[in-house]
Amino acid sequence: YGNDWQTLELVFTAGSATVTPKLNGVAGPAFQVIKDGLTLGLNALTLTDVTKNAAYGVEIESLVLEINAPAA
Repeated sequence: YGNDWQTLELVFTAGSATVTPKLNGVAGPAFQVIKDGLTLGLNALTLTDVTKNAAYGVEIESLVLEINAPAA
């Protein structure tokens, strides 16, 4: 088990529901973001895994969310 810090960046395509994940600066395949029936209210971020039970512990030291207007 390693405690090496990883950087996950989610790059959204303007005007669409497409996001490209970047892990440690390396881009992965783009995918469509979906909305589920979970109601959390405003200003909520949900991180989930692919199983119904907790699979990995996640420690987030910092989180930066930047929303920029698309280029004209």
